[in-house]
Amino acid sequence: MQTSRTSIFLAVIAAGVTCAMAQSLTYTPQMSPANIAPTPATTAGSAAKVSGEPRMTKGHPCTLWDQQDIDDLKGRLADSKEMQDSLARLKRDLDKSLGQAITPVAQGGEPPTKEDYRRHRDSSATISDMGIGYVMTGNEEYGEYAKKLLLEYARGYKNMPHPKDWTEKRYRSAQDGRLTGQFLEDGFWLARAAFGADLIYNLKSWTPEERQQVKDFFADVASQFYHPVMTGNTYINATHNRAALCTSAVLMAGYATDNEDLVHIALYGEGGTKEAPTGGVLGTHFTSKCIRPDGLWVEGAPAYQAGIASCGLLNDAETLWHHGIDLYRYDNGALKRLLDSAIVLAYPTPRLDIPALHDSAPFELLPEADWQSNEVGMPYMYGYRRYQDPAYIPIVKNASKQLSMTIHAGPPSLFPELADSSAAVKRSAESANYFAVGYGVLRVPTPENWNQVLMEYGESGSHGHPSKLAIDIFAMNEVLSPFPGVIFPYNDPMDPKWYWTTLANCALTVDEKSQVFSGNIYKQPKGTPLPVAEQMVFAPAETMGMQRAWSDTLAVDKISQDRALFITPNYLADLFAAAGDKEHKYDLAWHFRGKLDVGLKMSPFTFPEPVNDGYNALGNPTRSEVTDQAWTANITTPGGKAARFFAAGGAPTEVVAADGHFRVKGKDEFPPTLLERRSGAKDVLFGSVIDFSCGASASVKEVKQSGGIAEGYGALEIQTATGNDVCFVSYRPAGVLKAAGIETDAVQAYSRIEAGAVTALYLAGGKSLKSGDGQISRSEPGLAYVEKDASGQFIVGNPSPTDAVVTVTLPALAGLVAHELHPDGTTGASVETGSGSGGIELKLKAGARVRFAKG
Repeated sequence: MQTSRTSIFLAVIAAGVTCAMAQSLTYTPQMSPANIAPTPATTAGSAAKVSGEPRMTKGHPCTLWDQQDIDDLKGRLADSKEMQDSLARLKRDLDKSLGQAITPVAQGGEPPTKEDYRRHRDSSATISDMGIGYVMTGNEEYGEYAKKLLLEYARGYKNMPHPKDWTEKRYRSAQDGRLTGQFLEDGFWLARAAFGADLIYNLKSWTPEERQQVKDFFADVASQFYHPVMTGNTYINATHNRAALCTSAVLMAGYATDNEDLVHIALYGEGGTKEAPTGGVLGTHFTSKCIRPDGLWVEGAPAYQAGIASCGLLNDAETLWHHGIDLYRYDNGALKRLLDSAIVLAYPTPRLDIPALHDSAPFELLPEADWQSNEVGMPYMYGYRRYQDPAYIPIVKNASKQLSMTIHAGPPSLFPELADSSAAVKRSAESANYFAVGYGVLRVPTPENWNQVLMEYGESGSHGHPSKLAIDIFAMNEVLSPFPGVIFPYNDPMDPKWYWTTLANCALTVDEKSQVFSGNIYKQPKGTPLPVAEQMVFAPAETMGMQRAWSDTLAVDKISQDRALFITPNYLADLFAAAGDKEHKYDLAWHFRGKLDVGLKMSPFTFPEPVNDGYNALGNPTRSEVTDQAWTANITTPGGKAARFFAAGGAPTEVVAADGHFRVKGKDEFPPTLLERRSGAKDVLFGSVIDFSCGASASVKEVKQSGGIAEGYGALEIQTATGNDVCFVSYRPAGVLKAAGIETDAVQAYSRIEAGAVTALYLAGGKSLKSGDGQISRSEPGLAYVEKDASGQFIVGNPSPTDAVVTVTLPALAGLVAHELHPDGTTGASVETGSGSGGIELKLKAGARVRFAKG
């Protein structure tokens, strides 16, 4: 039986969200899957279409390449200038290496140095490259050199010196790699050596004793990834990117030396079986534990997904393809969902820039650096060969091609023949909710591209940051407010001082301390709960979008934090509430690339000692006098565009401005940081708006805030150039509220009035929303909207994952006929409408939309 997209979505959401109301100290947030719209780009659909069938390769080679692959590459050599150039470079390097003596592997003595590790890394690349050179040219000198180097390591490995302070009973994966200093790079080493050994397997000079030496050597290297000392915490059974790569190396080593025990462990995990896997390729890395149902790799760090994790997964897929196992079709094409997820996540920039999420620096899917374009492009080369998706073509064309393995020991390039790509692949401005990892990406189209806001929620895990409820903003065709990312390698003092702090994000810092997260929970009092932020609303549409998330586990003191966002083509509105049972200092941080001019009198100051991380990295801090009035700040983006920040006021606030930090492509930026600080308060409600249209005709004129947790709601009234908008959020468990000119029982709601007439209503988590002369209602609580689109026509939608009867009362719909609206924007058959409660009644399937037009 095939599982539908909706049922998969509901199952995952139900696992992480309790439909009963989650209790908080001061109010009860309402949770329901009906308030969260599935997005096609992040939901599993029908089985992926795959070109080709796996085969049972006889003999060797049988890992990343078999003889059929080699013959195919050699057959295309005459017509591929890229392959010719790569082979020429490879032969030049190999010929140079042939004249160099092999350095004996050290036996005992002092701990290895960085130079020792570098030499070992180079040796593994030489082994694989010599093997590649051998099968591509037939020059046995290459094969024999690889064999000699491999046997030198096989002979000496057991007596190589260990790193300083090594003990067999300690688990130090970042320090105890025998060959390179850490397990991950030992995984790179083993993957390269295994591929090289497989390629030279058919040399006639091998003796049975030599083959056994290499088999035993590979087994010894692989054993560190499942050593008995690490029972329950082994690489083979883990879910991080390092585990995926090292497991793939074990798999390759097993097939390269006909070691069925290694193959079994790599496939099913230490102690696992085919029927009951405990880890490995089929028990962990190709399951939803790692490739999450929304398509992202579990760590939520895109650079690790596109790099190390993908290298491991493609090693697995290609090796097992040669042994009759099809990982390209596995789990309805989980690997394709992984490849697609990065493209969907990218900003709409020419080089497909990726947000700097978690321990991922900002990077591009179309990078300029050869090494990076090779590694990022490699998975899409193999993906294109199997899936034939034209969306992959720009990435493959941009990639630097090489016959060597990638820098993180993924497969060599394919040099694929590409379909005609003269027509650019048009990306949709469709919102994407990565509901399993926890990134809600709302998008609304603009004349030049789209505006988007990404909010982080979900659990905290490997490579995570203290950044729950933080947001990342792309607007005016620029990255305006980014996540900070990280500086790699992790020994840079600015990582703990800035990049691993909550303050570095557009998020709330309480009492100048970063959130509890996976990287610091061991420092917290015993019994501190694991941090998690739950998504309450995800509500996309064409001219507006809403989302909301909540948590009370981000601080040691139980403090509720609740963020509700509203985005349109012209602005982003934010209602951020927080409440605890005692007084706290609340700092809501904003970071803007470019220049900032705060419309308040600001004076230099220094933070009193001791200064916590994050705050001690701020440069040139200034602050205002405390004010409860509304205020603004003008923003000039790096591209010279104008935006304006509106703070609604309403409570005593000290404004702090300083220089923050952001690193992109190795260059440091110092984006202005803005803190809205409220001290000595138990609960707070910050209302903020960023106007993206501050050129010749600014959209936002004035912002007014009302409500609070005690009042049971928060509202922003936004006076625009064409009328008045209302952004609303409820802090009560149920019941109808009247505020800011609207009446609703919604969890979150939005109203737009232009020239005195309602042109948009969005209901989330309730059954009714009234504003002016308009009303929208739903038969059951959930999502429903009506909006006037850019063409002047009206659209009614039911984005919820459940069917509903939606009733709309709007004078502008009188006399119009409803038609089905397909996902691609085309209209279909007319839709039957009824009348109910004085409005137009529509029976809408989950995700259905209709467009009203003249008959």
